[in-house]
Amino acid sequence: MRIKLSQFARQQRVFISLTASTLLVTQYQRRFTRWFCLHDAEIVLSEKTQDLSEVLIKLKELMVSWGIPDGTWVSWILPSDIVGVLRYSKQSNATLEIASLFPFDISDLKLSEFSENKETPQTIFWTHKDWVGEVVKVSKQVGWACDELYSRAQLFQTTLPSHAEGYSLLMEGDASEQYLHIFSPNGAVVRTTKVSMSHSADMPTALRKEIGSLSVQGDKGFRLFSCNLPSVLVQPLRIDFEFEQLPDVNAKSLVFSLLGSMATGIELQPTYATVANRINAYSLAFAIVGSILLGIMVWHDGVLQSEIETQRRQVRKDTSAFQVVKAMRLETVKMANAIMIKQTMVSEPSAFRPLAELLPVISPPMSLTFYEQSGSAVRIAGANDNGVGLKSSLEKNPKFSSVRMAQPKEGLAKAKGAFAFELRWQESDSSVRVAEVQKAVK
Repeated sequence: MRIKLSQFARQQRVFISLTASTLLVTQYQRRFTRWFCLHDAEIVLSEKTQDLSEVLIKLKELMVSWGIPDGTWVSWILPSDIVGVLRYSKQSNATLEIASLFPFDISDLKLSEFSENKETPQTIFWTHKDWVGEVVKVSKQVGWACDELYSRAQLFQTTLPSHAEGYSLLMEGDASEQYLHIFSPNGAVVRTTKVSMSHSADMPTALRKEIGSLSVQGDKGFRLFSCNLPSVLVQPLRIDFEFEQLPDVNAKSLVFSLLGSMATGIELQPTYATVANRINAYSLAFAIVGSILLGIMVWHDGVLQSEIETQRRQVRKDTSAFQVVKAMRLETVKMANAIMIKQTMVSEPSAFRPLAELLPVISPPMSLTFYEQSGSAVRIAGANDNGVGLKSSLEKNPKFSSVRMAQPKEGLAKAKGAFAFELRWQESDSSVRVAEVQKAVK
């Protein structure tokens, strides 16, 4: 299976439809999947010469005014006196060579693609290499690349109604030039010719010759159509033939239909490629894009991993700082509680005041396990200290007097580093009588 390159690979195309008296030029641009006509012009040629000098001048003027870029692909649509048509099929027992079917030596011709061994009918478009050289030269002088030559008959392939039983004949043209195109039941071009006549009455005679050639080929029937013909030429045909008058078709619309079709003419540059090649090309492109996207994803993943590790390190730092702050807060709470307890002890019953003075000097690992107050006499006991440092601290406190070490009671004497003191509280209020002995065990 093959696919037309111009449908996808080319962004701009120019079509030139040439006859002896007119020049139709159209410029198209492909946007996404559709073609759009940017410019079109129909020019009347003043000189009917064999060269294309006047055509070259007109094309250069259009290139400048339309701003057509260099290297744009251009296709030419040429009449039957330049591009001919041959209907060919190989017969199983035929010995006739295909070269004998052309009016010129086959080495002097440029042919469209065909298979010499194919037995089903094929349409072969052909033109002389001199015309190919002229067309390519003009295209190059303008700055374009000529890729394909079409027959004028191919413009009208999509305008005819289907006719499965026989051939379709189409007369078309204008007041100065008329053409007859013959199509097979499947729409393929069989023959195209320029009708030469000096008077409108000559049209039926020319048409009978073509119909006669079809009868020789064993035709089972035909349908006759006309399109774009002036009424003065159509009237003589109505006398001898039954034909259908098709609506007039704009030449620009015909060229646009040809552009959108898969029709091919005489290829001067490759205009087709296999679908496999296109798929491989697209697959390679998608693979490259996919690799780039994968690389971006890997790179982005690395960036995310780096950011995550940075955040983790920051969290660890913040956690460590939080633990320190938390410990400080716990100590602060403990101190606040101790201060509150001390304030409560000082402000409430007088019996707690000696204990409030003792607590600041008894610090870990020292512990206070016994406290007793009776009037101004205070007795304490504890563990984890030899009592020497505590005795010195108590003696320095002016609120205590008669500080002396005592023997711990039997239950407390077994503790490690047991100590006991007896002392007197100097700030005792004689008017206060403590009703009960308060004991504190820590």
